[in-house]
Amino acid sequence: MQNTHLNWKQFLNRPEISFDGDAIQRAFKGSRVLITGAGGCIGSALAKQCAKLPIESVALLDSSEKSIYDLDRDLIEIGSELPRTCIVGDICDQALLEETFAVSRPDVVFHAAACKHVPLMEKNPFTAARTNAVGTQRIAATAARHRVEQFILLSTDKAVEPTSIMGATKRIAELIVLANTSRTQMKAVRLGNVLGSSGSVVPLFLNQIANGGPVTVTHPDATRYFITLDESVSLLLSAVLDPQNAVLLITEPGEPRRIEELARFVIAKSSSEISIAFTELRPGDKLHEHMTSGREVTKSPRGILETVRSPAATENALRQTLQKITKSIHERDLEVLLQTICSIVPEYNPGAWLQSQAETLRRELR
Repeated sequence: MQNTHLNWKQFLNRPEISFDGDAIQRAFKGSRVLITGAGGCIGSALAKQCAKLPIESVALLDSSEKSIYDLDRDLIEIGSELPRTCIVGDICDQALLEETFAVSRPDVVFHAAACKHVPLMEKNPFTAARTNAVGTQRIAATAARHRVEQFILLSTDKAVEPTSIMGATKRIAELIVLANTSRTQMKAVRLGNVLGSSGSVVPLFLNQIANGGPVTVTHPDATRYFITLDESVSLLLSAVLDPQNAVLLITEPGEPRRIEELARFVIAKSSSEISIAFTELRPGDKLHEHMTSGREVTKSPRGILETVRSPAATENALRQTLQKITKSIHERDLEVLLQTICSIVPEYNPGAWLQSQAETLRRELR
């Protein structure tokens, strides 16, 4: 059984998030688009949707050669004649970014490139900081220099009062957008858990079912907000319609659902008798996710998206912070990295495991 065979509407049991398809068609007419992280689930779904829009061209950037190759083959198989450039490279490679923007001349940038797996990034904090924070700064700054019209950041509910390095670095990415003062309209779209994406738990459940089980769930009470892949793409495209700059946008994806419910749904659809085994919350995991923090306020929605009034930082403070983050990455100084992230994301409380790793590295590097 594959993700594509699961009817997520049955699981969600709520009205599908709707969007104004005609307005999106008009907004993208004749546009040039750049997608970072194009080989990922959301990036590739976004690229395939762009192939149905009246855009002029698309540039597809990803660090994974295989993912970009597979996406290009998929576009060929669906008969897309959309002019496209496939780029394999690192979003922190400034020379590559300058060349990409100069050649593709994008009007709209969708920044979907990110490190997404919470427990894995707890063990790779420098990579999370480099990709999610430093990479976003470089992409956003390059977009502003090249006078891109719109820059759309794909964010996550894990950036809300983060307990993981992944969430904290995605919060920094949001702060970069909120601090924008350039003419480029920058918007962050905060999504819940995208069902069936590579960053979701569904592929793990399917693999466990295929191997005879059990299906593992971290905690019987753990809840998440869920949306479908199609809904996530629609929200990102709809963000272009919002006239605001330096703004954080969300949609309310219904009530949170227990992860155990999702596991039982996937098991039921497999027609297998598989048991569920409860493990424990992993480093960086939360019991419950939220779409906004106690320090944030939502305004009346514009269409399907609501504006979030969120604490922000100045461009100067972010610049200094990102310089310190970059230095700590180069020096592999985890203690300084965590201290620096906490200085700009004060609500972040690094987990005990990560703090112990910082202490171990400090002792070993004395």
